Amino acid sequence: LESDSHGATTGGDARVLNIVVREMGRFPGVVIMMIDTPGSLDVFVSRIDKTLLKSLKFIVEFQLPTQRNRKLLWEKLMPPALPVLDDLNYKKLAEASHDFTMSQIGNVVYRAAASAALRTAAGDRFVGMKDFYAAIEEEKTRGESSVDRWVKAQYI
Repeated sequence: LESDSHGATTGGDARVLNIVVREMGRFPGVVIMMIDTPGSLDVFVSRIDKTLLKSLKFIVEFQLPTQRNRKLLWEKLMPPALPVLDDLNYKKLAEASHDFTMSQIGNVVYRAAASAALRTAAGDRFVGMKDFYAAIEEEKTRGESSVDRWVKAQYI
């Protein structure tokens, strides 16, 4: 499900989420559903139909990873076969990805790898810190509307 920078889902996404929750209620086993939303969990939960919300036994909110944990996530999410330059620095990536979730870090790894893979020169297809920094900046604005970006430019 896609959500904007405030954790709100689109109308279509809300309908899909309600269907998923309804089907989970009919399932005889245990279901664990993870929702990765950049905003407040309260805002996200408020978008779910109240009758469907009652079928959820537990709602647990996990805090964003600390810098130490983001460093560990970078190390775990980096594919061993990914051709990287010698300048790879997990500590700097953890610092640059402040307030990122595991999914966002995974998105950055994928985006940086794709960017390097699409270069025309075969010898230039190694992923470096420049690729990761560019992908981090793209991920920061992913899901933001042009209005959100304009407001930030005016007041921040």
